[in-house]
Amino acid sequence: MHRRRVHTAYRNFQGEASERHVDPYGLVFHDGRWYLVGWDHRRGHVRTFRCDRITSLAVDDQTFTRPTDFGSAEAISRSLASVPWGVTVEVLLRTTLETVRRRVGVGIALLDPVPGGVRLRMEADGLDWAARYLVSLELPFQVMRPPGLRDALRRLAAEIAEVAEEKVTST
Repeated sequence: MHRRRVHTAYRNFQGEASERHVDPYGLVFHDGRWYLVGWDHRRGHVRTFRCDRITSLAVDDQTFTRPTDFGSAEAISRSLASVPWGVTVEVLLRTTLETVRRRVGVGIALLDPVPGGVRLRMEADGLDWAARYLVSLELPFQVMRPPGLRDALRRLAAEIAEVAEEKVTST
């Protein structure tokens, strides 16, 4: 491999244009889209770029060394799971990392083994959605933050209890 730096013109999700010099570490296809992951010299750290937002690309003469232990797919997953949606949710799942990985989709959450289980950190556009998602995992968990997630879980529990008590009427 030549490992050559690229110069890109890029539009972010808000439509703002910028130019970047990137050492491309890898391309990953995820959820119907291609992503470029690499060292962004403008920002000074690894970044993820949606390929459909790259408006031009030119290969430079400068070469680079890719970190030997770098995992492009893992970097993309962590990046996507960190996109701010509105509220950060953090829970302790009382199970193993292996079990959680089988139930949590790639790019949904950051997963870190901790004493007592796995810390799941995710961004959500609302606490009601987060409550439904967490319950759907069918794993025991403890809310770490935000405190409002407890209220969302209580509302969901009340809704489920109400449905369970409804009597079917025949016509």
